[in-house]
Amino acid sequence: MRSAAAFEAEFGELGTALLFDLRDESAIAAAADQVRATLGEGTVAGLVNNAGIAVPGSLEHLPLARLREQIEVSVIGTLAVTQAFLPLLGAGRPNRPRGRIVNISSVGGAIAMPFLGPYAAAKFGVEALSDSLRRELMIHGVDVVVIQPGGVATPIWRKATGEAAHANRHTIYDRSLAAFRTAAGAAGEGGLPAERIGELVLHILRSKRPRPRYLITPHPITERIMRRLPTRLLDRLIANRLGLTRRS
Repeated sequence: MRSAAAFEAEFGELGTALLFDLRDESAIAAAADQVRATLGEGTVAGLVNNAGIAVPGSLEHLPLARLREQIEVSVIGTLAVTQAFLPLLGAGRPNRPRGRIVNISSVGGAIAMPFLGPYAAAKFGVEALSDSLRRELMIHGVDVVVIQPGGVATPIWRKATGEAAHANRHTIYDRSLAAFRTAAGAAGEGGLPAERIGELVLHILRSKRPRPRYLITPHPITERIMRRLPTRLLDRLIANRLGLTRRS
């Protein structure tokens, strides 16, 4: 469920959708204030940082403004929301229940694929941010858990690959991007339903001792094997699949 209208139609008075731009610190603060006013002396059970974008294309031809946008939304935005909502999770408030933070990363936060450099950089950043936060926030008793989803059936990859193909037209990467677009489309079509991620989030929020990191993907064995391959071997396998081997 990704729209405010759908959320409010489903939950009615049981839930309120707060819409704000992750790049607008004043808007984030206003959203936190609204939650604070509703809770009174209560605390939030969980904060799930899921918002993000996927900036695609070859790094050779990528406008730097697009990389800044990716990092601003996915990494800085995650920390900005976390900072604003930490007091509502019980940090710095003695004798209050403690909430939990769930950060949605990606398998792209472990293996950086071609043409997804900005996205991978952001997800590697979310991974590092989450590890540092989990260790720092132990002093408050606020836990941080990471979810690494594989392919999920959402429109994000269709949009991203279309943008990448257009931006890199008539470059050395055009044929490789066609192969990448086909592979990404197949991964999206065979991806997990978004509800599976939601169920895992609920499990994490309810669990007494959740693991610090969860991998959830349609092909977990393949993913684990890829992570164990020597780097140069993995480079060659990916390059061969996408036609990125040297052409001259």
